[in-house]
Amino acid sequence: KVHRKDCPNVNRPGVENRLIDGKWNPDAKEQEYPVDLAIECHDRPKLLIDIVNALAGGEAKVTMIQAKLHPSNKTTTVSVTLSCKNKDQLGTFMHILTGVKGVFQIRRLTH
Repeated sequence: KVHRKDCPNVNRPGVENRLIDGKWNPDAKEQEYPVDLAIECHDRPKLLIDIVNALAGGEAKVTMIQAKLHPSNKTTTVSVTLSCKNKDQLGTFMHILTGVKGVFQIRRLTH
């Protein structure tokens, strides 16, 4: 498997001897990759609808979405998995999400 440089699975003791340098094939067919995001928001009516509409407007492919309300501080965490071709496209999707009313933080999740 190929991992990001900041992946926790790569940056732990004992894996140094298993790492090799790699190069991308410039002739390879472009693929899409699943990217998990956690979107932190101030809770409000129609929040999830507005997030889905914003992503649809940016032609994002959403493969999973769920919301969890935190009543103690009136915030909601929206977890979403998007299919992305590259980091530029991911940046576009994240920028779109920052325009949704109530969104105050977006984090990319690594496993």
